Amino acid sequence: MALVLPNSPLQRTGCAGRWLPHRSKAVCYNLMMIVINTYNPAWPVEFEVVRRSLLETLGLLALRIDHIGSTAVPGLGAKDVIDVQITVALLTPEVKQSLIAAGYEH
Repeated sequence: MALVLPNSPLQRTGCAGRWLPHRSKAVCYNLMMIVINTYNPAWPVEFEVVRRSLLETLGLLALRIDHIGSTAVPGLGAKDVIDVQITVALLTPEVKQSLIAAGYEH
C-alpha cells in the first residue's frame, strides 16, 4: 500500500489509487492484492545468485550481503520477493555507480 500525503509531489502528479479519509486528511491508497506464497525452498538459491552478482559488482566495497525479510525465514510463507541488504563502510558515489552500471535502480 502506498500512502501519499496531501500537497506532496505525488499528489500533484495525480493519485493512481483511491483517496480515502484518514484522521484529519485525505490519503491516497494504491490498493492492490498482496499474495502470500507458501514457503519456496528455491528462495535461498535465488538469493545466492543475487549475492554472487552483487559480490562481483561491488567486490571489497560490500562488507556483507544478507538475505533479509520473510523469504529468508525457512518454512515461512511470504511475498515472492527476495529482499537483500548490502552493508558498505561508506555509501560512496562509487557504490551507487557500480550498482547502476550493473543494472540496479536507485
